[in-house]
Amino acid sequence: MLKSSILLPFLFYCTALFSQYHPFVENKKWGIKDSVNVIIAPVYDTIFNFDKTNQVCLACFKNKSTNTNQFIKVTNTQYFCNYLNPESKRLIIKTSSKDTCSVFQLSKTTVKHYNENDTLFKVKVKQYMYLVSKSFKQLSFKPYYDIELCDDPGFYVVQGLNDADVPMYGLVNSKEELLIPFEYSGIKLNPADSLVMVCGTGYGAGTEDYVFDYKGKKRMSYHHHIDLATNEYIVFKAYEPKERYFSYCIETKEEKEIIADEVRYYSGNSIRLRIKTTWWVYNLKTQEKTELKN
Repeated sequence: MLKSSILLPFLFYCTALFSQYHPFVENKKWGIKDSVNVIIAPVYDTIFNFDKTNQVCLACFKNKSTNTNQFIKVTNTQYFCNYLNPESKRLIIKTSSKDTCSVFQLSKTTVKHYNENDTLFKVKVKQYMYLVSKSFKQLSFKPYYDIELCDDPGFYVVQGLNDADVPMYGLVNSKEELLIPFEYSGIKLNPADSLVMVCGTGYGAGTEDYVFDYKGKKRMSYHHHIDLATNEYIVFKAYEPKERYFSYCIETKEEKEIIADEVRYYSGNSIRLRIKTTWWVYNLKTQEKTELKN
């Protein structure tokens, strides 16, 4: 149950910061207008403004229900919402060959999800997530417990059940063909080298991290945690006895420690690394480091 007295005003304020449209109230009902015209009629119990691209808003009706036992009567408040565009067209999600959904329950992450990306967002139907564009084109049709965008737009990291019915992550392409099965705790991509890094270490005896290619073929496996990979180098992150990074040359098998608080891919065999508040570019082959200017 949402604490609406706290959550709704905060979300309302956040979504009003960027849009050319403005929520308004009339006869205790909410709508949206611009400087001249009414865009969304004031018929809703609460409304969240259009995202910063002015393509999607969220309009909600309030539903109250009462549960009574022998000791206390409890009133629950829920909000059921429509995603709308500036023409008041509703988002409709196809969940199977026969079923669709156009009403979505408001949660703590609903408003965040349609505001955090300029072109795409994910919506929740029951316990499953679906990916749609801001123009309301549905991009995923299979039920996943979660779906995330990748550094490569041709792929999605998705969460489903493994053989033991435990939610784990896998990788699908834009056609929703499963390339990496639901067997891993984390997945990252390196689009420059068409590599997929998956995390399996720490999930049972003998587990490993792997590097796959874009066809789902396993190329390498290691007992260390793979933080990133190129075609020539692996950067591992160790957690015991303390956190540290070290590089591994695939050809020579040489290891070198990397002094850093955080590492990210940059280009080629170069990575970005953060030491305290300063970012540097570090060449894995030459070990040369230059400060990264804004």
